[in-house]
Amino acid sequence: MSVQYAAGGRHRGENDDPIEAMLTFLWLLGNLVTVLVLGMTTLLQVGHDRAEPVVALSSPDREPPA
Repeated sequence: MSVQYAAGGRHRGENDDPIEAMLTFLWLLGNLVTVLVLGMTTLLQVGHDRAEPVVALSSPDREPPA
């Protein structure tokens, strides 16, 4: 029966590999950062038109000379 369990998989008493845990953490952190950056980029591009006030192109920037 021990040959069946020795083929693969984790056992209850087996210690976790710290390198595997660190790589998993970095992978998750990288995915989270990627989603946040893409979300902020999308939010800024989509919300950019709504946030700026509408200004007519023919309006002068300063008072005309008298």
